[in-house]
Amino acid sequence: MKRWPIVVAVTMLLVTWGSLQVFSHGEPVLSKKPFAQFPLTITEKWQGKELGMEQSVLDILKLSDYMMRVYIPPQEGQSRVTPVLSRSFLPPRPGQ
Repeated sequence: MKRWPIVVAVTMLLVTWGSLQVFSHGEPVLSKKPFAQFPLTITEKWQGKELGMEQSVLDILKLSDYMMRVYIPPQEGQSRVTPVLSRSFLPPRPGQ
């Protein structure tokens, strides 16, 4: 019985395993911070406003943390930020 096929197969498996051990590395684990710590003002050029979600949506999604904001550039003489997005959702029209 020829032993060289078994020796070649075992050698290839060992080389593959060794290569995986040497060249593989895990992904870095990033520290998780809550979205509440994300700034509302970004470089004095963008002002944010919290929009929030309805409680019924939050109950369905069961989120641990979320952020729903609108960022717009501040306009001169206007200190208040108004959202530019609508929070209402329309159902799709038939045929679309």
